[in-house]
Amino acid sequence: MRQDPLLSRVAMPELRPLAEAFNHALTGDESSQLADACTNLVRGDLDASKVVRITTFLAETFTDEAGTDSGAVTKSLVSTLGYVCGLMMTTMVADASALARRDALTGLENRRAWDESLQRYLQEGQVAVAMIDLDGLKLINDSQGHEAGDAHLSKFGADLRSAVTDPIRAYRFAGDEYALMIPGPSNLALREVLERLSTTAGVAAFSYGLAHSADHNGDAKALMDTADNRMYEMKRLRKARVQDNQA
Repeated sequence: MRQDPLLSRVAMPELRPLAEAFNHALTGDESSQLADACTNLVRGDLDASKVVRITTFLAETFTDEAGTDSGAVTKSLVSTLGYVCGLMMTTMVADASALARRDALTGLENRRAWDESLQRYLQEGQVAVAMIDLDGLKLINDSQGHEAGDAHLSKFGADLRSAVTDPIRAYRFAGDEYALMIPGPSNLALREVLERLSTTAGVAAFSYGLAHSADHNGDAKALMDTADNRMYEMKRLRKARVQDNQA
């Protein structure tokens, strides 16, 4: 099998690791390489035309071998080919699932991921949340355009991501709405992160509100409503302070 046209027929350089791993798996030398090869190939650049070429390549190899070798080889080819397809599909499904839970602009987790995590944390124990809203996005959009607004949102997302560490998780809901979540009995860690971030040079101005599940009997909506209300109260006070300073 090692000298079979399987390797010599590889037209795409990016397929060679998969072809080599495929041969190793068939001969029983090292099957663990196959999983890595499939994952790397899928995450490299899996467009529709490449899927066709990969499957055609493997199907041709299977046809050649099945027509000339023993039933044992045929069985091995069928098994290994099925394993390859399964690995590729597993990676594709996992990546698609992760992508569906990410905000495209900032790379933070999105509202769908938030809802799932919040329900899980509430079922398992206690959780603290922070609702965050940027100040002044409308002014940027109106005066500089939405491209500048998107850059503003993306920059804050990066600042927020760099400010948190496990087990705190950062999210972007939509527009200028962000959030933090941490399991446990206190919201102190969230407060410390946000207070530090609010005084960091270059970080966009924002308002926030904190809430903890222990004060809301595990009710997700009540928890988020409290955090939202506190965030809007902070925003109102900040606006009032600015107006007083301008008076």
